[in-house]
Amino acid sequence: MDLHNVQQRTNNTLQRLFKMSFVPAGFWERFIARMLISLTEMDLQFFDLSKKTTCSQPHRHSLIYSFTGSEKKNRCSTFRVRRSQTIYWKEGLLVTFVGGHLSVESSDVNWKKMKSGGIKISCQSDSRDFSAVAFITDHVNSLIEQWFPALTGTESDGSLLIEQYVPCPHCMSRGQQEPAAPSGVTEKQNGQIGGGASVKYFNMEDCVLAAVEKDHIVCPQHPDQPVPLQELVPELFMTDFPSRLFLDKAQLEFCEEEQDILGRGGSGTIIYRARYKQQPVAIKHFHFKKCRQLSVTSNTDTMVKHLQSANASRSFSEFRQEASMLHSLRHPCVVSLVGISIHPLCLALQLAPLGSLNIVLEEKQKDSGCSYVPLGHMLTFKISYQVAVGLAYLHRKNIIFCDLKSDNILVWSLEVQDPVNIKLSDYGISRHSFHEGALGVEGTPGYQAPEVRPGIVYDEKVDMFSYGMVMYELLTGRRPVLGNHQLQTPKKLSKGIRPVLGSPEQVQFYSLHTLMTECWDTKPEKRPVAMTCVKQMQEHSFPCLRYFL
Repeated sequence: MDLHNVQQRTNNTLQRLFKMSFVPAGFWERFIARMLISLTEMDLQFFDLSKKTTCSQPHRHSLIYSFTGSEKKNRCSTFRVRRSQTIYWKEGLLVTFVGGHLSVESSDVNWKKMKSGGIKISCQSDSRDFSAVAFITDHVNSLIEQWFPALTGTESDGSLLIEQYVPCPHCMSRGQQEPAAPSGVTEKQNGQIGGGASVKYFNMEDCVLAAVEKDHIVCPQHPDQPVPLQELVPELFMTDFPSRLFLDKAQLEFCEEEQDILGRGGSGTIIYRARYKQQPVAIKHFHFKKCRQLSVTSNTDTMVKHLQSANASRSFSEFRQEASMLHSLRHPCVVSLVGISIHPLCLALQLAPLGSLNIVLEEKQKDSGCSYVPLGHMLTFKISYQVAVGLAYLHRKNIIFCDLKSDNILVWSLEVQDPVNIKLSDYGISRHSFHEGALGVEGTPGYQAPEVRPGIVYDEKVDMFSYGMVMYELLTGRRPVLGNHQLQTPKKLSKGIRPVLGSPEQVQFYSLHTLMTECWDTKPEKRPVAMTCVKQMQEHSFPCLRYFL
């Protein structure tokens, strides 16, 4: 196959260039493996969908994927493209489809007078649908964040170890000088990259800062023709999402008042009570942290600009991470995504009528004064079962929750006869395992598994440890705390010390008590998987009371 002809640039091409101070060993192997796994999952999703429709099967050598094209005012239109071939080599991958192609390849660049590594992403689409770039950048950014976090740092002079650039599409479409090939890229000067002086290269930092309040960015080569950010940075504007998920602002009743605050999440997110289409919803608002110097000018200190951009990028990244995760999940025990908005940056979620499980347990503990099982045996059993079912669903989709706790379990009903009592929520730090486990120190002390430490690979068994702690909370009504200081808890848990519960005769829920001790075992290999817990709890004898004489 002639790759050069396939990758030949046209006016309907978007490029993204990653300049890296070094390419870590194993990067390309992990990246290509992730891409192939994701493409395979997309294949399976398509075939599952095709079984449910009356449409005829596509040709066996072609697969249909759904991408999304951008329109005005942050609206998207979903359409289908037929993938023809997927080709990969040692340091690159090419996906061809009807009307275009998507390629990722290694590119040597001359950066800061030193030959270094880089990544070149190219998406060519006759319909100018560049949302597939978001698919690629998600994988690149998550891979670097989880497995190669050293690249997210800075040099001694404050410059970033990895930078992203996007050539202005208007400059390229006007037939101006061809932008320099990656091998000819030199040190950045005045926003341009050496070798292609007539083509403006936008720094990703500038795009992120512009996207905070605007939907376009101005190129100095043609100031009268703004560049739409939806085409330039599709991942920030969620152009791979269907139009039905973008909130209609006219039907959203939302005020940032103190009395409407339901709670606060990590990284400064605030959850508000609101109404959308006359229905109650929860709005999770992602705020942008502001530095003292609010406006960025040419005289702004480089570090201040880096901080502003890093804060904005973190908000966009967490927003996209959680929105993408929720969009892919469909389960009765998982909170559903109602819609998204870019300006303001927020998610609309199902509103839990009774709040989080920890609030319900605290209230029940005060009212009843019972030492154990404050919600009653059958409701405790049902909630435990539904949490296990939700975890089994996530793990089947290769998702590690990473932060299972009573705060992230929302209560819909306390009636035993109702089919759904709880739903899992908050996937801001959840991970896709890609059959290789995950890295990163995430979670909440007391619920976090002992093996979650810097540089240690873990799997879905960390969720089972957290599940054991949630069962402890259901049985006692108390938080799983050890010691007077929060930092003491992880150390004691790693030594095998567990919260005091009481004997099975006192708790009087032998089966759940036994399952809890299995789940919070220090060794991950001894913990059961979520599906094993589900099958065990489906046995008729499980919820029965059993006493020891």
